Amino acid sequence: MMRKAGALQFSIYLCFLILLMGCTGYDETKPCDPPSFPPPPPPPSDELTARIYFDATVSMQGFVIPDPWTHYTRIRPYLESVILSGWTYGKAEFFRFGTHVEPINRNIYLRVAAPEFYDDEEINQHTYIQKVIDYETEKGGDFDEANSLVVIVTDLFQAQNDVNLLVAQLKERYLRKDFVVGLLGVRSQFDGIIYDIGLGLDPIPYQVNMESPETFRPFYLLVLGRHANVARYFDRLTASGFPEAKTVIFSRYLVNSLVPSDGASIGQIENLVRVESLVPPPDARLRQFRTRTNADIAKFSATLKYMPLPHAMSFDSNALESVVIAKRCSAGQTTDSPAAQQYLEVSSELSKNELTLNVSIAARDLPEGIYRYEVTLSPKTERYRPPVWCSDWDMGLDFDGSKTLNLNSFVSTLSQSTAQVHQPKVAKFYFYIQKK
Repeated sequence: MMRKAGALQFSIYLCFLILLMGCTGYDETKPCDPPSFPPPPPPPSDELTARIYFDATVSMQGFVIPDPWTHYTRIRPYLESVILSGWTYGKAEFFRFGTHVEPINRNIYLRVAAPEFYDDEEINQHTYIQKVIDYETEKGGDFDEANSLVVIVTDLFQAQNDVNLLVAQLKERYLRKDFVVGLLGVRSQFDGIIYDIGLGLDPIPYQVNMESPETFRPFYLLVLGRHANVARYFDRLTASGFPEAKTVIFSRYLVNSLVPSDGASIGQIENLVRVESLVPPPDARLRQFRTRTNADIAKFSATLKYMPLPHAMSFDSNALESVVIAKRCSAGQTTDSPAAQQYLEVSSELSKNELTLNVSIAARDLPEGIYRYEVTLSPKTERYRPPVWCSDWDMGLDFDGSKTLNLNSFVSTLSQSTAQVHQPKVAKFYFYIQKK
């Protein structure tokens, strides 16, 4: 009798334990949790202080021609006015640089379009852009960097033309701190002397043909700050009557959203069935499948909208690489699954407005269960390239006053450095696979 009572008690305890396990989630059929989607780029600041640095060397004096006004002399008021109109609380401060850096008052700033602005022999002998970066670093404790914009107006012809040194400073001072580097170029009328054209070479006079814009000489805005602030500054300038400009922003952000809210359209499917029960409620950003019984290889294709950000870096469209993360879903929880990862193959194709993924799963080898896959697509680090306009404006080996020395090298090296620091991404695609 005692044994029967003990057996009954054990049976009741066992049933209770099984029931308890079911109630606490130890059930393979419990739906999976959705992933944490990456956020979009942060918005622009409400408050912004722009510190505008003018290259005051004699090499810039040729852009200041009394008659007619040049594109260079026309831009001065816009540099400040778009700050005041584009931000709720915006203000500008002014500096000039060359051999060294110094703050200037508003009266001196208003003479940027006059030849005498470039006559100070204590500052006009050499262009050292890196001194601006050093000045910002030294004064960094006094500035609210997240709500600041640094604007450097220059022709990018600096003493020794040490592109690698300048890029190294920009990388350490800005890119590694999640700030960006923006480059805006404008071609302008010019009549003057071009300095710093190469080690050991004498300055060369250059005069444009006023009737031929292709002979105009480029100058640049090198703009440093948060991505959204730099992008808004470029957008405001180019929409304000500013001369025609070319732009690029060196940033971790290439697209507005890595995961489009309307998700992906699914094309050809092989040995898979679409389902909606693995991750309720339905989410347009997710795709869910179940493998067919006894399937060997399962395949599908997915097409996402590709919407690059304005001013984004350029790269070879056939040079995307994928990183796959696989997790097993069990009782509503996810754990890493290297086994599931090795049974997935992904290839991609990028056109002007679409990004297509071709996915293949070794369904026969995949262990039973529910799996969440995250596929991240990024341009290969070594396949970034300068925008076409940079190649057109690069001087190359022969002197041409309508072009810029080492422009391609500067842009290429800065693109590579940005890619090394941030590994910019163009898309993330999430899908679930169930094998029974």
